[in-house]
Amino acid sequence: MAGIVTVKEKGKDIGKVVVKRPPYDLIKEKYLDLFPNNVDTGAPLDSAASVYFAYLWVGGHAFREYKRNPSAYGNACALRISYALNMSGMLIPSKVSVLPTTKIGGNRILQGGNEYVIDGGKYYYIYSIENLITFLEYAWGKADIFKYVPKRVSQLDELKKMNKKGIVIFYIDGFSDATGHATIWDGVKCLDGSTYYDPSLHPKQTLTAIKFWDLK
Repeated sequence: MAGIVTVKEKGKDIGKVVVKRPPYDLIKEKYLDLFPNNVDTGAPLDSAASVYFAYLWVGGHAFREYKRNPSAYGNACALRISYALNMSGMLIPSKVSVLPTTKIGGNRILQGGNEYVIDGGKYYYIYSIENLITFLEYAWGKADIFKYVPKRVSQLDELKKMNKKGIVIFYIDGFSDATGHATIWDGVKCLDGSTYYDPSLHPKQTLTAIKFWDLK
């Protein structure tokens, strides 16, 4: 349940540290912080409002980037997983060697702020699904479960048969702004209400593969 990460200083290996996976119940609690209900109706926020709230809540550089270009940051799934990890004690560092700055000078990891999160400036967030996968593999090792998915075949029963809870990544063709979706699987359903495991509900997208990291 833990990964071993090599720590480097000035390009030289100086030792290894163990990165433990947070407990599932704590991850779940913190993840759901970013899914508030509408204060007037009591209903969950719609997708756009939910994304806005996630960036607003973490604040800082992350929210400023969102306001600068909402369409480029229109998917908050990786940000939410980052938040849950941070708030559960697995702090994402400001820099990770496997996530260098982009060719155009952009940052792979964005700093939060103190507007709503106590000491929020010390937390950092990954906002890209590809980079989140890279980070999880870096910190915890390869996914506990990785499988290619037969085209147009529901994976709901297969997910339930795992009898596990944890972080699930759906690789999906057909998105204009992402290569997949990250969420928390509770053993029966996805905590964010997403249903990408069932292709009949998403005729414009194609689920191609699943990665899963178990949390106890």
